[in-house]
Amino acid sequence: MILLVNGCSFSYGDELPDVNKRYSTYLGKYLNLDVKNIAWPGSSNERIWRTTKAALYEITDISKVFVMWSDLARVENVHLEANMATYHVSPNYVKETNNPLYDENGKFILNDPFFQFSPARLDTMPWKVLKSEYEDYYSKIYNTETGISKTFFYMYDILMTCKILNIDYYQGFFHEGNRYAIDKTFNQFNMNVKGSRLQRVKDYYNKYLQLFKGNQRIGFDSGSFTFNEFVTENKLDRMPQGHPGPKAHKAYAKYLFDNFMR
Repeated sequence: MILLVNGCSFSYGDELPDVNKRYSTYLGKYLNLDVKNIAWPGSSNERIWRTTKAALYEITDISKVFVMWSDLARVENVHLEANMATYHVSPNYVKETNNPLYDENGKFILNDPFFQFSPARLDTMPWKVLKSEYEDYYSKIYNTETGISKTFFYMYDILMTCKILNIDYYQGFFHEGNRYAIDKTFNQFNMNVKGSRLQRVKDYYNKYLQLFKGNQRIGFDSGSFTFNEFVTENKLDRMPQGHPGPKAHKAYAKYLFDNFMR
């Protein structure tokens, strides 16, 4: 039987010298399950939803699913004109970070047609090629209400798919910034100023939120930790670019198992 894990760089094990030392590996050992980790650095929640759904349809013998949802502001699109085939980084960088976005020679690669964008990436290559377009998108079109509404539908859809397939479903946030963004969006001042326009969004969000139980609200509430919070709270190791280190992955797996998955 299989434990399916999905998420962004925190679940992939970005910067770990050995990705076999990521938290999903330890969870598999605690649960006595084989592990299929399909996380990918920089993933939007749309990508996490899309690839989780595909895996649930394509992989047999899945017993449990754990999804660690990413930054609400990340989005994905296909851009054929943004040809990144000539972009390279140092092979030493690839070796040091174990970054799957580049091959062993430092050439940028994609594992599907989609690019994952976020405000934090727009000043770096290869995403910088479309910086002006995405600056317009984030300043004129995107809003947090969009990220919340889409993400909570994705969560609901995975939950219901797992119920149909008789699979145990667990989920959490990788970073407490999602919780802060939601609280800020629906604070009393905003609700008073925006009135029924925002209330419709909050009602939509609450409709799905109330369906999630404790093991599907990890890091949603102050009573449990996101992965990032857990590392900070316990003063655990981080890698040079800020991702959790080997000891942090091992400890977080124990936290998840003892509190939500035992």
